[in-house]
Amino acid sequence: MLDNEDVLPDYSSSDEEQATNAESKVVTSNTAVHDSGFADFLLKNELIRAIADCGFEHPSAVQHECIPAAILGTDILCQAKSGMGKTAVFVLSTLHLIEKEKGIVAVVITHTRELAYQILEEFNRFTKYLPHIKAKVVYGGVPLAQDKKRPWI
Repeated sequence: MLDNEDVLPDYSSSDEEQATNAESKVVTSNTAVHDSGFADFLLKNELIRAIADCGFEHPSAVQHECIPAAILGTDILCQAKSGMGKTAVFVLSTLHLIEKEKGIVAVVITHTRELAYQILEEFNRFTKYLPHIKAKVVYGGVPLAQDKKRPWI
């Protein structure tokens, strides 16, 4: 027989019943997100300067949760509304992990040209103080000879 503490909450009940039930009420807070800054992630100084130049002071909730895991090399699945900084999570953590090496060190594959250019813009914005990092877009539908003529410096 189950004790009263072992009984699972009834998820099929109405929202009003769950709101009045003190035991099933979950309280969340975004206070920690607003108290922290990008410097708390221990990103490269060049990235912190570029972030400040863009006018960002505090990370969004998704950035606060995902950037630390991403820079530690953990696989992440990031889901948030449009405009919440998901692309910045990806770009900042990728740039933080890139060492000063020659050659191609990262390849980003997207499903649309528009998204590829959006990501390119983020890379260009955050590499302001990382002149050794270059980002380019390559996509289908363009003759290979034309891509070969492009400057890849």
